Amino acid sequence: MITIVLLSRDTSQYLRRALDYYKTVGFKGRVFVADSSSSEERIQIHMIVKEFQSDLFFPVIFEYDNATLFAEKVALVIQEVCTPYVLLAPVDDFFSVQTLREGAFFLRDNPDYSFVAGYQYGYTYVGVDLDWYYTGDSYHPRSITQENSLERIDSYLVNYISTFHSLFRTAVLIPVLQQSMIYANDPCGKFLENMVTILALLFGKGKYLNVPFAWREQRQTSAGVKYHEKWLLDENFETYARSMEFGIQKALEQVLRLDSKTADFKSKVITQKFIEYHFNCIFPHQRRTVFSVKQLIKRLAPVRIVAGLKLVKKSFVSKRRSYISGEHFLYEKNSFYCVEFELVKTLIKDSKIYAYRSGIEDFKISPKIIKDLRSHDVL
Repeated sequence: MITIVLLSRDTSQYLRRALDYYKTVGFKGRVFVADSSSSEERIQIHMIVKEFQSDLFFPVIFEYDNATLFAEKVALVIQEVCTPYVLLAPVDDFFSVQTLREGAFFLRDNPDYSFVAGYQYGYTYVGVDLDWYYTGDSYHPRSITQENSLERIDSYLVNYISTFHSLFRTAVLIPVLQQSMIYANDPCGKFLENMVTILALLFGKGKYLNVPFAWREQRQTSAGVKYHEKWLLDENFETYARSMEFGIQKALEQVLRLDSKTADFKSKVITQKFIEYHFNCIFPHQRRTVFSVKQLIKRLAPVRIVAGLKLVKKSFVSKRRSYISGEHFLYEKNSFYCVEFELVKTLIKDSKIYAYRSGIEDFKISPKIIKDLRSHDVL
């Protein structure tokens, strides 16, 4: 019913850990390894996959040239999938098999939905310290359930949630990836990731289950960091933006049967919102200081009172967040999620692969470049 496509590139250690996880938790679907490693790594990749092959668990390798761009690789491997549902899974992350099963049943019973996801958690691991944190907030998970497809896209653009690594309906993801590969094949993958979601929402809704879905590694070489360093500063940024805009226009014409003029206008609006949202996330606007009640308390209250208030708030938020983020499932001994979580922690520690948290807080850029980007006609 489900195919997990493990996205591998010079990551043999991570691949071993991922295969160990899915085999141990008893995943019954198909496992593909889409590998574009260098020639030195390929030998290791083959040996690892062969080591895990058995009658009940049989991962299959699909090899691509090391120079193959990410968009092209996923668009090619998705054509090999014959199950109704598919997950594109980075080898450095873990996905709940229990939630994948629930998601597959949900998609089966609700044909007007394109994808399913759930609560996601990030982790860092340095030495003996394994730290977890919820990567959403009180608005997540947030299902995108508007009947009108353009309203669904707008909802996604004004309150972004990462959806690329969701459980997708295969019949939707195949044409979406093919279209995205043509019009959003940028090296960083930022245009690709968002175009996939935008087009998928043309075909159907997005469901976020109130259960744990993924444990995702945060490290210096992760794709998210590459976005911040390369995406907006790429010399071909405007070219990629125009290409994505045209691709969305073609999709609006094909799927919604909009006339060319209307589709062109709406695609420009969609692309502009997409760029502005992510630009403002990376480079927040400087705002005039306005003293709120919270700020006044900090300025006027004694240090001990402020410290006490922080302690009370931390305790309250921690308990409330446990249910907002589904963390309570991870510690219920009779929960399958708890079994998965314990296995994930064990595999991370046993692998000895360190993961240092990083992100936009680590990325420094000069005020001049920010000013130039803000004045750019694309923004």
